[in-house]
Amino acid sequence: MKLYENLYWYEYKGFKNNCNAILIKNDSHLLIDPGHIFNFENLFQEIKRDGIDSKEIITILNTHCHPDHCESNEILQKISRGKIGMHEIEYDYYKNDARLLYEMFNMPFQDSKVDFYLKDSIEHNGLKLEIIHTPGHSPGSVCFYWRKQRVLISGDLIFENSFGRSDLPGGNPSLLQTSVKNISNLDIELLLPGHGKMVDGKKNIQKNFDFINRILKNYP
Repeated sequence: MKLYENLYWYEYKGFKNNCNAILIKNDSHLLIDPGHIFNFENLFQEIKRDGIDSKEIITILNTHCHPDHCESNEILQKISRGKIGMHEIEYDYYKNDARLLYEMFNMPFQDSKVDFYLKDSIEHNGLKLEIIHTPGHSPGSVCFYWRKQRVLISGDLIFENSFGRSDLPGGNPSLLQTSVKNISNLDIELLLPGHGKMVDGKKNIQKNFDFINRILKNYP
């Protein structure tokens, strides 16, 4: 689904657990969170219907390393030869501790690799995404902020009227609360979460933040 000239949103509407994906189109393309392998063909076809060639996705980014966000990394990389980026803290967690998470969900652990680490920002064909480290849901979770378009891609930090769980391995409720506060004052017109529906409009987004911050005062 095309939102802006360069921005495409692929909301997952199935019954199994899987994430939303975001694509930024340019001369070549950037995809955030390709999701689980079971849904990859559906995502592939949605992208194709938008007139986008998946072979031209040169950058694959992950908000965090949970399998519902990154299991399709390697299959997409085989198609596109895209480079995979993740926060260094998150990749360290993935290599050393994420096996516990995979065991919880009865999934085989994939010893996947990344090509580069996410730092303060990433430039993509003249387009700049700021990278905000937002631990709590996992140690190296990040949000992507497209300041020019006032778009926040929030991963599993916040959703519509909710926030990410912190009871999984690597989660931390105190850090989650701090991370939400740290992004609450950004100038945002469009919030694209890792699950559920987008939140559109500055007033609606501020109400969403106010609601979540009230809940987090007494969390967990």
